[in-house]
Amino acid sequence: MMKIGWIPLPASCKPRHAGSSMDAPQARPPPLPACLEPHLTLVVFQPTSTPRMALCDACMRLRIQRLPDPVDSSELSTYSGYPHSTTGQLLFSAQSCPFCALIKESFLRVGHYHIPEAVVDETLRLEPSTPVLLRAGRREGDDESVIGDVEGREAARLNSIDVLVAHGKKYMRGRVHLYAPKGSTANLARDVDDVMRPSELVQEWLSTCVSQHELCRKPFHGKGDIIEQSVDHIPPRRLIQTFEFCWGVKLPKRRLVEDAFLLRAPYVVLSHCWGSTDKRPLCTTRDNFAMHRRHMAWHRFPQTFQDAIQLCMEISIQYLWIDSLCIIQDDEDDWRLESANMANIYERALFTIAASSAVNSTEGLFKVRKSLNLVEIPYNDPEGERTDPVLFFIEPDLGKCLSTSPLNQRAWVMQEYFLSRRTVHFTTQGIIWSCKNGKRPHTRHMTSEFGSSWEEVFEDEWSRLVQSYTRRELTYKSDKLVAIEGLATRFQSRGEESGYRQGLFERHMPHDLLWYGEGRLLRDVGNGIPSWSWASTTGPISFKASVFENAETFHAKIAPRSYRDFEVKENLPFDSILYMNALVRRIDNLEGPLQCQAFCYEDVQDMGFSGRIHEDYKNGSINVAPTFALLSVGEKVGWGVFDEHGKSGGDVFCLPLMKQRVWEGFALSKEPHFLWALLVSPAVFIEDYRGMDGCEWYQRVGWGLHFVPSWFDELIVRDICLV
Repeated sequence: MMKIGWIPLPASCKPRHAGSSMDAPQARPPPLPACLEPHLTLVVFQPTSTPRMALCDACMRLRIQRLPDPVDSSELSTYSGYPHSTTGQLLFSAQSCPFCALIKESFLRVGHYHIPEAVVDETLRLEPSTPVLLRAGRREGDDESVIGDVEGREAARLNSIDVLVAHGKKYMRGRVHLYAPKGSTANLARDVDDVMRPSELVQEWLSTCVSQHELCRKPFHGKGDIIEQSVDHIPPRRLIQTFEFCWGVKLPKRRLVEDAFLLRAPYVVLSHCWGSTDKRPLCTTRDNFAMHRRHMAWHRFPQTFQDAIQLCMEISIQYLWIDSLCIIQDDEDDWRLESANMANIYERALFTIAASSAVNSTEGLFKVRKSLNLVEIPYNDPEGERTDPVLFFIEPDLGKCLSTSPLNQRAWVMQEYFLSRRTVHFTTQGIIWSCKNGKRPHTRHMTSEFGSSWEEVFEDEWSRLVQSYTRRELTYKSDKLVAIEGLATRFQSRGEESGYRQGLFERHMPHDLLWYGEGRLLRDVGNGIPSWSWASTTGPISFKASVFENAETFHAKIAPRSYRDFEVKENLPFDSILYMNALVRRIDNLEGPLQCQAFCYEDVQDMGFSGRIHEDYKNGSINVAPTFALLSVGEKVGWGVFDEHGKSGGDVFCLPLMKQRVWEGFALSKEPHFLWALLVSPAVFIEDYRGMDGCEWYQRVGWGLHFVPSWFDELIVRDICLV
């Protein structure tokens, strides 16, 4: 059954015969008292064309209640249905008939095809005489991914129409969704589904997930007891109370509850964009903390907070966690304590409300909703006594809408999303339910309000998560490691990772030290993060480990931290010092910047401001970062890229980490191997400590490839410190 969240009825489509009916199903529970009824701000969707008058004859004759049942196969043996038209007729009629245009769009979109505006399409080889067939779409129980039913609500029969068009040995299948206004002829006859309120939709998804999805009851590491039954299931320190019961009636009561962990009550969290300074949401500070504990006035809540509170009231969730209100924002100690507990807060919540498409807290969960293009088709009851409209539309691409939403661009949100066991996303195109009940490893189950479902892959490798994280926005650079710390802790709890340090795991070193910028990186000086960590820079990064082919460590080894346990300076903590046993050699000279790169010894010799390699890149479409040839006694032995693209001042050293065979296309090279290396410079800001305990101190300035491994033969492995 299609679960449309809130598609309000256009005024022109209201049923002309309203009133009670003995045969009408009890589709809704009794409403809340008027004083408690949430005033959700809904967007009115208008049809895209003049109802009925613009329909072609084929669409006017359509009787949706007589369509044949759906089929699961796409083989030609099952290619049958109600003959609406032919492809030639459809492509012509779609220019003027809105429903024909929907039919055309449906099978082109699903098949990811593009058909020119012509009767015969050469790309798909559709003959003008190919029949366009219609069948009934999903009905209640056809799709296992459809979640649950609200008690007392009987399922309507039809929520979509399948469009079948023969193509080759199979056929393309499109889908047009539909719904009937509540109380209309089609709805009362139980032929077509109507719409559900947002709270009913969320309640239905939540009830089934809690009762049936075992994966969604467990923590991120997948071990241990069900979270709701765990003795460690303790709510956050503070929660917002949304209502209280008085003689069995829910009455509004909004206040900040201190020591909420004593309640051991279920709660929901809100994930939202704070927005610009002038749109800053309501916050708890030391000045208003006492007042918030007594009462928070309704008018002071921004729209997103109001919508979240109202949603909680309707589904009888008494407590809500909102970061700006449950953390004292001008108290650094409180912020540090609560941010460290952020992972627990999101993981132990019953579910997360994500205001995905709102750029700030004033836009709410619903005001951002865009209009659907609705097309009306007349529906006649079997006796022909009543004619009411049924509304058709194409389901929007909710997956794309979610991935490009403002909230999804925020760095903090990545941790929130990965650790939340269940999330309800409110987007411009519709509501999406997401939970951990994916059918395949490392996937999430996604269900839209329109009844469709899909699996979304989420990265389960730390390096890929970091790559995604660095492409997101972060207001305060000081939060860079804080906003991902909870996720790192959860990775360690699974037992697969250990030795987390400054955004990297020792288990993947030295491989993961070879990160690089997708563009020019900016070094964040003074944030206390060492240069060898990606977190010391601002900009999207990737890891070279993804292109390793049977690479092996080249004399580089991470030394145990326990054997050097001193701190150098107050602003240089021990955790930021990476002790290594490695080879290091100074580069004689650098030539560049060049706009070309090479991948074997012979091609490196041709790198320059002119020549074959230069021309290959100049005439091609490959863009590379400013690259410097590495010279030794006048010979080019490799190349490097500086993190900030500009040439580093002072001496530059090459620190090789990994050794790898040249790729297949360069198998005849004089040098069969090359080295992945870091470019480092002496750490001048701790000059006084160089040589302490036999160590040499360096800081990272870039990375590169070295094509003469024998260049390091006469060196001995030394103790070095990267900072």
